[in-house]
Amino acid sequence: MCEVVGARAQAAALSMVGRGEALGDDGHRRPRRKRGGGSVFNEETLCVKTEASSTSRTPKRVKTEAKRAEPKAFKDGFEWMKQVREAKTFRPTEEEFANPFAYLCGISEEAQKYGIVKIVPPVQAAVNAAEVLKKFKFSTNVQMLTSAKPSRGAKKFYRSGKEYTLETFEEHANKEARNRFGVSATQTMHRTEKEFWKEMTTGTGRVKGSKTVEYGSDIDGSGFSPNESECPLALSEWNLKKFARSSLSSLAHLKTSIPGVTEPMLYCGMLFSQFAWHVEDNFLNSINYHHLGAPKFWYGVAAKDAKKFDQIAYKHVFQSGKPGEEEIGAEEEHKAAGTFINKTTMFCPKVLVDHGVDVYKIHQLPGEYVLTFPQAYHGGFSTGFNLGEAVNFATREWYSYGLRAEERYRTLRLPPVVSIEELLVADFKKLMAVKGGADRVPFNMCNIFFEKVKEILSTWNEIVGEVNAEEMIWKGKVGGLWMKKSCMSLHCSKCQCSCYLSMFNTTTLTEPLCVHCIRETARRNRESGSQEVIKITLNPVLRKMMAFFSTYRPSEHESEEVKELIAGYKKGAFEAFGVLMDIFAHEMVGKPLTRQGIGMVIGRSKTMEAMADQQTSAPKPTSVMM
Repeated sequence: MCEVVGARAQAAALSMVGRGEALGDDGHRRPRRKRGGGSVFNEETLCVKTEASSTSRTPKRVKTEAKRAEPKAFKDGFEWMKQVREAKTFRPTEEEFANPFAYLCGISEEAQKYGIVKIVPPVQAAVNAAEVLKKFKFSTNVQMLTSAKPSRGAKKFYRSGKEYTLETFEEHANKEARNRFGVSATQTMHRTEKEFWKEMTTGTGRVKGSKTVEYGSDIDGSGFSPNESECPLALSEWNLKKFARSSLSSLAHLKTSIPGVTEPMLYCGMLFSQFAWHVEDNFLNSINYHHLGAPKFWYGVAAKDAKKFDQIAYKHVFQSGKPGEEEIGAEEEHKAAGTFINKTTMFCPKVLVDHGVDVYKIHQLPGEYVLTFPQAYHGGFSTGFNLGEAVNFATREWYSYGLRAEERYRTLRLPPVVSIEELLVADFKKLMAVKGGADRVPFNMCNIFFEKVKEILSTWNEIVGEVNAEEMIWKGKVGGLWMKKSCMSLHCSKCQCSCYLSMFNTTTLTEPLCVHCIRETARRNRESGSQEVIKITLNPVLRKMMAFFSTYRPSEHESEEVKELIAGYKKGAFEAFGVLMDIFAHEMVGKPLTRQGIGMVIGRSKTMEAMADQQTSAPKPTSVMM
């Protein structure tokens, strides 16, 4: 809980902000993204402000924890804690446990309502992680337990410079727990939660006087036994060293390894080590396993409330609930979300509960898994020495969330961790190799592909303009070509968006531009009368996908509305895009273009764009996870 004191008097509302530049959490590091200065808010907006006491005398400093005066905000208890409900716990049978992705498919509809859920496996690890990691060494980060702004030049979070083994870190963690509670034994979850939020909001406001904890985060490695024959859990498909690369995870198609995303990482905590509020990179799923030690306390907010989470955080955390700001715009919402991408902000769930957001909690014990769902905010803290492991994964349900994440990263001009276009194509290639694969494509994957086709064609329409479109093509002011072969994704030189299916450039801008950024260039050219040539380059994999979709039939379980929508897409989108591809093919091989062909593609591409717009009101398809 966080007391926010204004310039006139102490505010009655409690926003409970904890600001932390956490160097790691139960999410994952982002090796391709620069972290320096990532927050779009200055530190003052994230810190609790304090005022001097109104009394003339400086009170004597109370040395013991027990004697410290309890803030007025806590005297009425922690009623908000009663409104944070337990997330659902699932207990698969051994038969269900044998196929993780089939099991996830079965529970997905119910589980994603909570944002986070617990899974208690029917088998336990036969080999303790402490044995696996007996010679393991790691360094830690120091986290300051205060939400007050540090003094000039001081750091609230920094590398400790110390190196530990699991044994020496446990000794250090237990010593700190004894200093606080008198014993190193784990306290009740209720008491520990109250003490955590008290500590986060009653810091002295000076780095020198604030307590600190250490956290070993984002550590390469795994606690699952390398000798799988000795351990049934390590032998199973729930071994996190295998999970992201499972044949049914879309991340299995990535050609490169990304620590924490495709390869698991370890997290070693102590009492009050925290992992800040965040959603996973690219809105991916994550799975977290608790190897040993004290419970881990989780908070979660489902994807349905993610937008509300960003809005509330912007107004009541970053802006301290300034009056007269009832609604915020998309720009402010993205700014708030951008701060959480940096995984630096921890604030009390009370501010969410007070504004109608459903917040859920989990007490994760050793031997239990916690799953987080796409675009679900989560954060929390450790209740003592413990060791966890986490990795990302993606089911085929993820693609619709991945498209939202792509838009957010583009708005914030951040490079995505994975390319949704590249993963989509890889998943389709896998289905292409299976007889009858076209009948197994989930509708949401088709929808994403249709959206990508629409983006290319609508950009084409805007480039050629409403007037003299045929003349622009005929006179060579726009043109296109095919790549000789498919290549890896490139980043747009302006917004960092991933360009895989198509990319644009001009005679003066040779670096790739995405379908969105090239539009501004085209508008500028029209307004200035520039003779600059704009070129579109298409990935040859589009031809294969168009051919594949020509045989696509929606599942018999889909509604008639969905079937009609798909039929309309196939008739309009593929016909128009096919003509567009033919024009570029003629140009590439030096065959003459005809005005009739040019006019046909312009008319059909605009028809397709109008049809594609219907998808905003399309019926919700049957949920399929494969």
